[in-house]
Amino acid sequence: MPNPRLRQQIAFEAARLMYERQESEYMRAKLRAARRVCRDWVKNSDLPSNAEIREHVQQFARLFEGEQRTANLRDMRLEALRHEDEAHAPTFHLHRGLQRLVDAA
Repeated sequence: MPNPRLRQQIAFEAARLMYERQESEYMRAKLRAARRVCRDWVKNSDLPSNAEIREHVQQFARLFEGEQRTANLRDMRLEALRHEDEAHAPTFHLHRGLQRLVDAA
């Protein structure tokens, strides 16, 4: 049976690792967080979903970046567009994120 408290602790630690850019992949962040929180073997059912971790990452961003969050996202996405190789079309997700910022403005 999954342990909700343990799952929440692992999600929080994984999100912290990702927010601080110590990890960039969800699975690696989950496993590293689980080792830090449990110091023992963890069942897969106790590992949080990517969405749970993403929510915590967004909470960290709102907490530490506040109102500057939207501007930071816009600047990062514009910078990514500038650095795209001209031979490759920009990614769908980058365009969708930029469109959301334009629509919100």
